[in-house]
Amino acid sequence: MIGAGTVVTKDVPDYALVVGNPGKVAGWVSEAGKELTFDSKGYAICSRTQKKYKLIDNKVTEVE
Repeated sequence: MIGAGTVVTKDVPDYALVVGNPGKVAGWVSEAGKELTFDSKGYAICSRTQKKYKLIDNKVTEVE
C-alpha cells in the first residue's frame, strides 16, 4: 500500500505500507488493508479476515 504523495524509488515489498519522500516502509498491512501487528514470534492476524501472516527478514507472507 502506497501513501498519498509518496515518491517510490525502489521495489515495494508485499504487504508493506510505504510513505514519505523518498518512500520508506512504515508498517505492514493485510490483503484487506488492515494494519498488521506482529507478535514476538513474527505472526499477525488480520482483524477483518482472520488470515494469518508471518514476518521473516523484513518479508511478509500469508500462512495457512
